[in-house]
Amino acid sequence: MHFKSLFKPISLLFFTLVLIACSATVTDPNIGREDFYQYIRWMNRMEISLETVVDDQVRSAAPQGKPSSELQETLSLVMNRQLDNNINTLKALNVHYAEVKQLKEVTLNMLTLSKQMMPLLAKKDNVSKTKLATLDKAFSAEEQKSSILFNTLVQRFGLPK
Repeated sequence: MHFKSLFKPISLLFFTLVLIACSATVTDPNIGREDFYQYIRWMNRMEISLETVVDDQVRSAAPQGKPSSELQETLSLVMNRQLDNNINTLKALNVHYAEVKQLKEVTLNMLTLSKQMMPLLAKKDNVSKTKLATLDKAFSAEEQKSSILFNTLVQRFGLPK
């Protein structure tokens, strides 16, 4: 019976300590630096991966003499798969620092908007052009947020060496 009477205060104390620990990691500059550098490493990997995939597709299509429309369609499919991969790997990126989390969310928004714009790029009808213009405007707004957050974090933590 004595244990049961202690269980509630002990669990409340444990819960409070967990909350304090979690809130401390969100603003801790050391966590922020590591989270930001982790984000930059992700960004660099995705950039290299995209370049490699596109280069491989172009190289493999050239000797086969594929028409440009077929190459364009292939590249569009490859880009969509790569965007899906980028979205999934970014979602899996485990960051805790508040501003890096914001940067991650803004980047996810940009990737999602890019994915929505891809099929509209080849279409010539007015509805697609209007949708594309709307998505492009939203993308530009997210890009501006991303730039501000990124530059703020670079000023605070610098770039990895």
